[in-house]
Amino acid sequence: ILKKESEEIDKKIEKLKKIKKNIKYRYDELIWAQECKEMGQPYISLEDERYILRLNSLVENKGDLELGLRKLNGNDEPMVFTGRVGLIISKEKLENKKFDSFDSIYILLDENENYNYNKVLTIEKGMYATIYYSAGHKENKKYLLKLIHYIVNNGYKIIGDAFERTIIDEFIEKKENRILTVIEIPIEKN
Repeated sequence: ILKKESEEIDKKIEKLKKIKKNIKYRYDELIWAQECKEMGQPYISLEDERYILRLNSLVENKGDLELGLRKLNGNDEPMVFTGRVGLIISKEKLENKKFDSFDSIYILLDENENYNYNKVLTIEKGMYATIYYSAGHKENKKYLLKLIHYIVNNGYKIIGDAFERTIIDEFIEKKENRILTVIEIPIEKN
């Protein structure tokens, strides 16, 4: 019995370590966001390879998002993904400027973890047109258009889907102007 209890405690400790690591990542990201000088301005960023857990599912509202997250998580246990949940807009929708819904939900995974998911995908290392803005997903159209305009006017072309992630959401910050979202679109020179 003691051995089994000890194993249960070890599992709980591992779970708490993951939560602590998530909180540390989140804290570091929030500190960086407070110092962000490019707010609302598109720029080119060079991003390393990242890993995501992706669910292809149409998202038109918060209910769709919550249902999709439960499917990704595989159960109804509480999830600690704050700041790591994102939405994807297909390249086709970007090119046609149709931003009425999202095509997929994703969770940005910690690169130092081993995942048993068979749905882990790679966001490729490369050049991204990036914009940070102080609002949630509902305000994304204005910033997507600004980003696309920047891409075209600077001689780049879109080569993949857009990744949009709210770093500071309404669960952390009640003031709308303190919400922070980032959009990244993979690009290459024309």
